[in-house]
Amino acid sequence: MRGNVVGAMIHEARAEQIHHNRVEHQHHAAARDMRHGNIIGAMAHEARASAMSHHQPRMHMPPVVAAPPVIMQPPVVMQRPLVVMQPPVVMQQPPVVMQQPRVVMQQPPPHVTISVNSYINMADGHAEFQIATQAPGLGNQRVQFNSQHRYREFEALHSQIHRALGMGETINVPKTLFTPSESVKRERCTQLTHYLTHAVRQSISHGAPPALCAFLAVDASIFMPPQPQAQAVATTPPLAMATPIPDVPLGQPVI
Repeated sequence: MRGNVVGAMIHEARAEQIHHNRVEHQHHAAARDMRHGNIIGAMAHEARASAMSHHQPRMHMPPVVAAPPVIMQPPVVMQRPLVVMQPPVVMQQPPVVMQQPRVVMQQPPPHVTISVNSYINMADGHAEFQIATQAPGLGNQRVQFNSQHRYREFEALHSQIHRALGMGETINVPKTLFTPSESVKRERCTQLTHYLTHAVRQSISHGAPPALCAFLAVDASIFMPPQPQAQAVATTPPLAMATPIPDVPLGQPVI
């Protein structure tokens, strides 16, 4: 059934009429057989009429398919976002702090300078490094003291002076396992110069240990800060007192 209810009812009525006519036909056939003495035939026709009466035609309705329940969704309410008005941003410039330039007081160089300029390869294969120590002399002249030592003597010196001068326990010059090459010896000249310069600066502040003075072949007095030289001041000799001349008459000698 596709929605034509009237047509369905008409066809159903026709089906009931045809079924009724068929049942009546079986009853008439059963009565005819009884009149002719055919009892068995009459019983067969009555049985068919009875069976047809119990199976009356019904309206063939298509199976009803239950539709899924329709869930009604609540209406969607479009909410506009809440606009929060931010207060105006006031750009404040940080106060300008006028900083005075930092005056760095540079420490004047020590009046005693030292350098390891070269080395000498000895006959047994070791090298001795030549040390030049300069200190102020008379006037504006400088005096130079020369000495030379091998590397192991630098190590022995350090073990004697490092506590008195506040230096590390080990000398800051690496030691090689094998005989150093010429490039290593030249590099040691620079390293030993830095080491002795540091020792001289500490000696000026803390006093020179006797072992360092003997190592450099200098006197401990050169490590004392130089005294300012007295400047000669030109003085004018006092004026001689003149002898007063007595009043005498003219023509007489002055005694």
